[in-house]
Amino acid sequence: QQGLQNPHFNLLEDLEKNQDQLLQIDARNFLEKSHKRYDQILYSWSGATIVQYSGALLHTTSYAFTFDGIAAALRLLKDDGNIIFFGASKVQLLLYLRKIIGPSLLNSVVLLKPLSEAHWIRGWDDHVLIYKKSGFTSEDLKNLADNSPTYNYTLAWSPHLVLPGYEPLDRFLREPQLEKALKDLNEKTKMQFEIKTDDNPFVYNVSSREIGSHFNFQPEQMAALALFLISVVFLKLRFQSISRKSFDLFFISTVLAAVSFSFLQIFCVYQVLLFLGNPT
Repeated sequence: QQGLQNPHFNLLEDLEKNQDQLLQIDARNFLEKSHKRYDQILYSWSGATIVQYSGALLHTTSYAFTFDGIAAALRLLKDDGNIIFFGASKVQLLLYLRKIIGPSLLNSVVLLKPLSEAHWIRGWDDHVLIYKKSGFTSEDLKNLADNSPTYNYTLAWSPHLVLPGYEPLDRFLREPQLEKALKDLNEKTKMQFEIKTDDNPFVYNVSSREIGSHFNFQPEQMAALALFLISVVFLKLRFQSISRKSFDLFFISTVLAAVSFSFLQIFCVYQVLLFLGNPT
């Protein structure tokens, strides 16, 4: 509502002028129930609250970013329509598109990178992926190359362009066998890209190099950890008569119990979400 009322965007005026209808609906209902076909679909951050709850900022906790969600979105495109993907993992999205569309995908996607430093080998990246159902013409690619810098982006990959550092992605897209392409890419990047369906949309396997970027420790969490460590030291000083072996056993058991409970809690939340109809 604030965005609609903001005069900077002129959304209300544009909607009225173009006789457009603005719908507010969760992505799953839209993708499963809409029978219209669209010129353009914009994919952005999923906004699934469970990712904040679990401490893991992983986009695939949303149905819209699963294999089934992407397939549903493709069915809603007109013959010359396109989908623009922000956020999420572009490799994960390309994997879904490859499985759905097949070899013809090669001429139907382009990848834009920010002019600032950006990495594509991640569970989340700042690139922009564009899919055009009818394929990109030479004129389309020229327009993208010429106009992208205006929006602080540049072409990183297209059927006729591969920037340095994007060679593994190029090989992934050009390898005829999808299984081999995925295996080679995972070995090269040390990641675990895989097909996520709507009955198992959560990412459980996060490579060690990504853990730091996916788990965010908030000030209150750090304070709780500091309080716990202070309590352990206090107990040690208070009960000097306790043997070192007993104290170590108590400390290890307490830490393991806390960590186990955290993972059990996340697992239970995941199961409840699936029971209620999967994340939207």
